[in-house]
Order: sequence, then C-alpha cells, then structure tokens
Amino acid sequence: MAVLTTRVKAYVDLHTPRGFRQATLLCTVLMATSALFPLAGALGRRRPGASARTQRAALEPLGRWRPLAAWTVAVTFFTLVVVPMAALLLASVLGNVGHGVTWSNITLTHWRLVLGRPDVRLALANSSFLAAGAATLALAVGGLLAYVQVRATSRWRWVPGALASIPYATPGTVLAIGMILAFSGAWGP
Repeated sequence: MAVLTTRVKAYVDLHTPRGFRQATLLCTVLMATSALFPLAGALGRRRPGASARTQRAALEPLGRWRPLAAWTVAVTFFTLVVVPMAALLLASVLGNVGHGVTWSNITLTHWRLVLGRPDVRLALANSSFLAAGAATLALAVGGLLAYVQVRATSRWRWVPGALASIPYATPGTVLAIGMILAFSGAWGP
C-alpha cells in the first residue's frame, strides 16, 4: 500500500536532483497536512467537565526572567520548526536548488508533476485514511485504558497503562525503522 512516507523514500532512493526535489515537496505536503489536525482540534468547542481530572504542578512565577524565557522559547521554535519548514517549502519550488533563490528559478512545475501522478494521489489518500483510522483507534484504546485505570479495582490495573507507555520509551528511529520494515512489504507478511 503506497503512503506518502514510502513515496518520499522512493524519491530519495532515485539518487537524482529531481528525486530529491520531489521528496522535499512531499515532505512539505506531509507537514502541511499534519498541521491541519491540531488546527481542527483547536477550533472544536470545549465543554466544561469533559476533560480528565489531573493534578497540575503549581506554576512558578518567572518574575524578571519571563521575557528571557519567552524569547528563548520563540527563538528555539523559530530555529527548530519555522526555518526547516521554510527550507523544505523553498526547495520544493526551486527549479534547480544549486542556482540559488531568484524569481527565474522559482517554479511550480515540481508540484504539478508530483501531485499529477496517480501513485502520489493514491499515496495521499491512503495516508489520510490510515491517519484517520490510527487516530480513531488510538482514541478508542486510550479511552478504554483510561477507563480501566480509573474504574478497575484489581491490583493489576496498572498493567495496561504500563504497556501503553512502551512506545514512549522506545527511540523514534527504532519505531520508524520497524514501521518501514513491517509495512513496506519487503520484510512483512
């Protein structure tokens, strides 16, 4: 099954400038679509009493350090999120990355080429379907685990929560490689 991440890998595996440009374009599409989900969640209404009751740590006033802390967070966010996203977006519209950023080098040809391909459209549809399914499944399993954790009276009620925390303790690279091997068809069933 083709999804966007496997298309990115396929384009990178071409080892050509054209393949690299197409891969960066798809990375931009991935980041843009992933940014829509938090935005959609933020637009939803919140009802009083619909959230879990958790204890929050007491906030410590920063006093005179507040502007420095805010500036540090803003610079870090800009450096680690905005600059890489802008670089990917810019690389996806350049005709030739090595010729620099000039108006004559900016083109949407790569976008038309990549988004015009049926395999990429299928990968985009599959990625969207799998993302929605995974989010729904995660919500259902998480809700069930939370219910068991709060309502169960067994001394083993901590086990589901501990099992659910295993992915957080596993390095992301290990999970990514495992997912690629499991779902690429090369190693899986």
